[in-house]
Amino acid sequence: MEITVQNPINEPTVFNVNLNGEGLLGEPAFTVGPKEVGVYELLFSPLIPMNVEGSIFFESEMTGEFWYKLHLKATPADEIEVPRIKCELGKNSSVPMIIENPTKNQVILK
Repeated sequence: MEITVQNPINEPTVFNVNLNGEGLLGEPAFTVGPKEVGVYELLFSPLIPMNVEGSIFFESEMTGEFWYKLHLKATPADEIEVPRIKCELGKNSSVPMIIENPTKNQVILK
């Protein structure tokens, strides 16, 4: 999602960004030039289906604070069919799979 942010003053403004909501990813600070409009990129990438509310706050000493209330909805991901695994009794077998982690955090799978 792209959020436009306007800087109404005659000097560059750094906005501190606070994200509230599971699965929201974005930079913690955002700079907009004097009298310019910048575009902040916000990513919603939850690990599970959900329908919740969240928010994003932009704070600057020069221009104050403003925020947006977000309605976040994630539908279940499409199923991925893994090829049938065949193995003799008492032995083991494996099939390589690619699993994408959309977060910046390490995820441990079992």
